[in-house]
Amino acid sequence: MESLKSVHLAKAKFSKPKFFFLYSRSFHESEHNTSQKLNSINMKQLFTLLFGFTPFLLLAQVNPDLAAALQARLDAELVSNDAVGYGAAVILPDGSRWEGVSGVSTIGVDLTTEYTFGIGSITKSFTAAVLTELEEEGTLSLDDPISMYLDSIPNINMDATIRQCLNHTAGNYDYRANPDLFTSGLTDSRKVWEPVELIETFVNAPNFAPGASWSYSNTNYVLAGMVIKSVTGNEYYDEYKKRFFDPLDLLAANAAPFQMKVNPLANLWFDVLGTGVIDINLLSISTDGLFSIGGAAGGIVATPAETAKWMRSLVKAEATSQVVIDEMLATTPPLTYGLGIYEESFQGMTRIGHGGNIIYASEAFHIPDLDITIAVCTNDGSKPLMTPIYTAMMEAYQEFLNPSSTNDFSLSGNVVAFPNPFDESLNLEIDLAKAEKVQVQLMDTYGKPIKILLDESLPFGKSRKAFNLENQLAAGTYLIRVQTESGSTFKKVIKY
Repeated sequence: MESLKSVHLAKAKFSKPKFFFLYSRSFHESEHNTSQKLNSINMKQLFTLLFGFTPFLLLAQVNPDLAAALQARLDAELVSNDAVGYGAAVILPDGSRWEGVSGVSTIGVDLTTEYTFGIGSITKSFTAAVLTELEEEGTLSLDDPISMYLDSIPNINMDATIRQCLNHTAGNYDYRANPDLFTSGLTDSRKVWEPVELIETFVNAPNFAPGASWSYSNTNYVLAGMVIKSVTGNEYYDEYKKRFFDPLDLLAANAAPFQMKVNPLANLWFDVLGTGVIDINLLSISTDGLFSIGGAAGGIVATPAETAKWMRSLVKAEATSQVVIDEMLATTPPLTYGLGIYEESFQGMTRIGHGGNIIYASEAFHIPDLDITIAVCTNDGSKPLMTPIYTAMMEAYQEFLNPSSTNDFSLSGNVVAFPNPFDESLNLEIDLAKAEKVQVQLMDTYGKPIKILLDESLPFGKSRKAFNLENQLAAGTYLIRVQTESGSTFKKVIKY
């Protein structure tokens, strides 16, 4: 495996990233020594990251200078992060679209814009939209308990409403948190899990009574998919196709592994053997089981361009009605998560959308202030942080609009986080080229804000700030975003 790793590293580090429009065939899976290799795999590592070419109308052409700037930033992010592959799309105010890729699908096969990626929990926006449309049609009420549509299931809060499932106040245990999922998912990676089987096998007792608190749970959306079938008689993914995929011409989008694949799927890379990032297809690990585990919570694959088109069409009430999107964005304080979608302050503006992580990672958000929509995806499961890539695309667009706003001061080299990993207290040293206001925000790896740690003016030079986070965070990986008028940066920190 070392030789394969060396080949990949040479490809990723020394080959110039390319931007292609031509079709390339996906690498054929190897079937050699499957059982021996699976026994060597670090199963928990692989599944820890489970769940966060489409024809368009011919519109105005994207300015070549903007297209070049966006591609250059995407290429630079790939190299600086030593990632395998990225895909991105930006839809502009006039409806024109730029899309680009950088890196490879597998060894010797460059990504093209035809490749699809797993979009993970962005799938939740489709599931929530179906149910909200069903309410608008008078078929159900989101305030109906799920017991009206589903037979009793062990360890499930059957009194929870559909709405509580969609906004994660149902209290159901997240099956992703069950360590047995890691082992079962790899014992037979080709096993296609049925929704009820997934819940009955991996869901433990509820975390709290319905409405008593908030906790992100993929279980809620698997249940939501089951409600869709109970009410319509159709599988949730057939409703996706009828209501959204077909009307929006999302021809490559599909709910894997249940629907026909039209476009090639970018091969998935991860450090499953502890020897370096590797294409898991070379270990004969199928993605069928992975996507069936995602289900109505995270099983859709799509191109970045389709993902951006979906999010823009949804938020702008083109994919559905204004009533539906208003309902999906409505929250009850202190909740900030709506129904499969959320709105947040980002870089001084509002963005609306969702992130996803099913080893593949993605983000798709619409920015009303700029009237642009950005989607970014990766097939590199070891580099799942998509918010910096999203930010790079947004900044490239802003710099194109207003070159004079570009500042030579780069914040990235002027912020130090220590100790890292940390336990109770995290320190930041921020070195400013001038006195200015600084905001420090703690985020999860999907880019969703958790807490504002600092929002005040700091003097020229170095300032050191300490933040006591004892008993406030679970162990894991987080992002720290430091924002000033002169620039911004992200720092990855680990809590143990």
